[in-house]
This record gives sequence, C-alpha cells and structure tokens, in this order.
Amino acid sequence: LEPRKNQLFLLKAYDTYRQMGGDPYPLVFAGGKGWLFQEFINVLHQYQWSSDIYMLGYVSEKELAWLYKNCLLNLYPSLYEGFGMPVLEGMSFGCPTIAANTTSLPEVLGNAGLLISPYDCDLWALTMQKLSSDRHFCDTLSQLACERSKLFSWDMSADKLLDIYEQAAVI
Repeated sequence: LEPRKNQLFLLKAYDTYRQMGGDPYPLVFAGGKGWLFQEFINVLHQYQWSSDIYMLGYVSEKELAWLYKNCLLNLYPSLYEGFGMPVLEGMSFGCPTIAANTTSLPEVLGNAGLLISPYDCDLWALTMQKLSSDRHFCDTLSQLACERSKLFSWDMSADKLLDIYEQAAVI
C-alpha cells in the first residue's frame, strides 16, 4: 500500500459512496505497508466510516483467493501500474472490477470491467453504487472477467518473450 495505488482517493470515493446512501459494505485493503503508510492510516481515522474499513496487511495466496471470490467489487484506482496483476488476479476469480483508466490497466481489463479516471471521486462513488445495487450487471462483469483472464498466462508470456528474443537474434 503506497501512494501510487491511490488509496487516499479510494477512501474519499468510499466516503462519497456512503454519504450518497450506499450500502454499508466494508472496504478491505490487503497488502503490505508501503511508503507514507502512516499518513494513510492517519487520514483513514478521520472518516466517519473508518470502522467499516479493514487493513489486513499481507495475506496468503489462499486468503487472497478467498477475498477475490467473496468480494462484491475489486476497486483498483491505481495511478501507475507496470502490468496490473491485482486486476488480473481478481478477474480470474470473477471479480467485477472498477479500475483506473491509466497506464496498463485498460489493456488488462479491456471490456471485462469498468475503467474510470483515478481523479473522478463522484464517478467512482456513483459506479460503486450502481454495481452494488445491480446484481445482474455484476454477474455479467464477472463472466466477462473470467473469460478475459484466460487471455493471459505465464506460458503465453514466456512464448511471446521467446519470440521477441528470436526476432532480435535474427536482426
């Protein structure tokens, strides 16, 4: 958990969602403490809904799989990602996903989720409200996520990398 993951923004979007009358689903953060983590904790405790926000720290692969399988939404407003592995992981478990429309995330998520500016708090809150109240739409996104996640695999990545090396060797 570090500033580039945009968690402070997500706190604000969650607060806006709740102020709009959004259902009291918990907001759960999983991951180790990154730089400026204490600042994040200080801000967290200023929100009215802080008792509904959970900081799990590092979780095992088994626990992470459980979280993905049982969450309502995977919220990922990251400002920068090299690839976006958490989005892909969530997709593989059928998580309906809202992600930032930045860097590599649109390429990973494609049409299997919703892409929103990581600066538009009101739109994130409205989208969270829409998805939390529309099970059919969430089910559709879940199916799309599972299908799209199959386009990515370590074997395919290795094959593509090998092709690049082979092409470079010919030149």
